[in-house]
Amino acid sequence: MTGNSSVLLTYVFPTIGCLISLLTFSSSFVAVLQVRRTKRLGELNPIPYTGILGLTSGQVIYGSLIKNWFVFCANAPGLLIGLWLILSTIPHATPKVQNIMTAVIMILAMYYSVIALVTTHLEVSNEKRNTIWGFAAAVSLVFFYIGPLSTLVKVVRHKDSSSLNPPFSIMVFLNVVMWLSYGLAIRNPFIWVPETIGGALSTTGLVLMMIFPRREVIRERERLRQESLAQSANNLETPAANDTSQAASADIQLATDLHRAYLSRP
Repeated sequence: MTGNSSVLLTYVFPTIGCLISLLTFSSSFVAVLQVRRTKRLGELNPIPYTGILGLTSGQVIYGSLIKNWFVFCANAPGLLIGLWLILSTIPHATPKVQNIMTAVIMILAMYYSVIALVTTHLEVSNEKRNTIWGFAAAVSLVFFYIGPLSTLVKVVRHKDSSSLNPPFSIMVFLNVVMWLSYGLAIRNPFIWVPETIGGALSTTGLVLMMIFPRREVIRERERLRQESLAQSANNLETPAANDTSQAASADIQLATDLHRAYLSRP
């Protein structure tokens, strides 16, 4: 690896990754603010927000332990944002979704508590401790990426991508590209392995959005099509009406001329 490419992959890419991570976690702000205003979720799926909480919690701890400030800075803001997203949406979710989100949060708390207990009360080396937390963080990242799988199945079944958030999906894809490149560059499997899985799933989501447009987009296209057809019909009727009017005027003029010729005869 050349010096320029090394700097690009180990410094520039993770720096961009930190910014994209912040944009990724913030990409649902507009949708969630609308939920807070209308008190209705609509097509928004809030379950992945629990994945943000789980992902960022593990990555903040792992980044701190290995003293990787790129990993830490990319996820610390997301931890706060994830809490805000959950607290803003869970009151307006259906009882089923509320139960799922509550269960996920409880499982995450128990999951990290057990890992903390194991790594602090058992005699493990710093290297083993970092490995354990790296594995735990990677698992939470994988679950974050596979969280929307149920949504992807729904998109295929109903041929409607309204339940997918385009800004969020695009940001996740760009984020994956940055961190996958960085993980490969520093040869950290706890970064590049889950990012590979995330890349495959985020690409699938983007492809589905292109294949199955959102329902409102379909309705708008149909409205424009109907307006175009109506305009075409009006354009066809207008010349015919003009021709009829002109023919009637010609007949009247002809009759008038004949009447005048009759009156003026010797």
